[in-house]
Amino acid sequence: MTEDEADDIKRYFDVVAERMESKIEVVAEGHGLLAKKIDHLGAKVDKLEEGLARLAAEVAADREQSRREHAETRAQMAADREQSRREHAETRAMIKLSFGQLDERLTALERAYAELRARLELIEKAHAS
Repeated sequence: MTEDEADDIKRYFDVVAERMESKIEVVAEGHGLLAKKIDHLGAKVDKLEEGLARLAAEVAADREQSRREHAETRAQMAADREQSRREHAETRAMIKLSFGQLDERLTALERAYAELRARLELIEKAHAS
């Protein structure tokens, strides 16, 4: 190989090396930008995870509060149901008592009416004779 051929090959490889260095720099810049974007996205993901953790804690607290309120409501409903049952029984007893008293009064009135009618018939017979 001649010296001119060796110089041509050397210049060719120098040009190829410069192009490769240029492309490598572009790739390195792109890699740097991607790394920054990934870091930025990582920070966003961290914030989202923190928000999600807070939200999960709030949901758990709300669920527990709802469970307590539900238990209190059920207990109150049971107490109200028992009170209604007692009041219903008392009302039935009072109605039964009132009915019994009315029945006694009606029976007494019917008896008195029958006695008065019998007396009236005796009086009418006495006046007729």
